[in-house]
Amino acid sequence: YKKLIAMRHNNATVATGEWNLVAADSEQVYSFTRTSGDDTILVIVNLTDRTAQVPAEVAQLLEDGVGESQVLLSTYDAVHSVKSVARGELARWEGVVIQL
Repeated sequence: YKKLIAMRHNNATVATGEWNLVAADSEQVYSFTRTSGDDTILVIVNLTDRTAQVPAEVAQLLEDGVGESQVLLSTYDAVHSVKSVARGELARWEGVVIQL
């Protein structure tokens, strides 16, 4: 929680970037981007107690892959989130903030 608060205070994109809902029709995964200039972050959260497939719209944003250094925040850890995204899924209740 402290990391999230610090991120909001220290990252202009998180604090004031333009918000865009991604994959609005997904019943399991809530996802959105925040963009400020050339800087974009992606937030994806599995809202269920079972593994969820990453929606196609989100997968398109991640088609170049994700490295540990791009994971700004995770409910697990960066390594776990990178592996989850590479598999195209999120573990139960998994949330991750990714610098695109």
